[in-house]
Amino acid sequence: MATVAKELLHPSFKLYCSSPEVEAYLNNLPYITAKHIFFPKTDKRKLREVFNEYEIQCVINLAKARGTGFDDKDYVARRNAVDFGLPLLNNARCAQLWVEALGKKIAQGGLTKYTKGKIPPEVRSWREFVGWQA
Repeated sequence: MATVAKELLHPSFKLYCSSPEVEAYLNNLPYITAKHIFFPKTDKRKLREVFNEYEIQCVINLAKARGTGFDDKDYVARRNAVDFGLPLLNNARCAQLWVEALGKKIAQGGLTKYTKGKIPPEVRSWREFVGWQA
């Protein structure tokens, strides 16, 4: 998680966590600030309000072990990320690759807002991608 958090040192990113232990761990790393937020485990409506209030747009959950039940914080985070249609990264290697790719995209100005009808330059047709010609 430390390497993933270090890659997210961009002014537009805020790190939130559901555990005070993770908050303390991340805040002890240089230049990283994370905030512990109240994470309702049983009330989906309140949890949705928390996700909206903090503008959570992606969930990175690198749990050491599988959840022990439906009330496990890690299970609830993963399950609701999927239910709310948010990207979920729960594999350390995938999370690392994702933040590296995001870092390269940011350097190219990739965090600009999407304009409806305007196709981003990296989007190509399948034919262009594979180099197939008719």
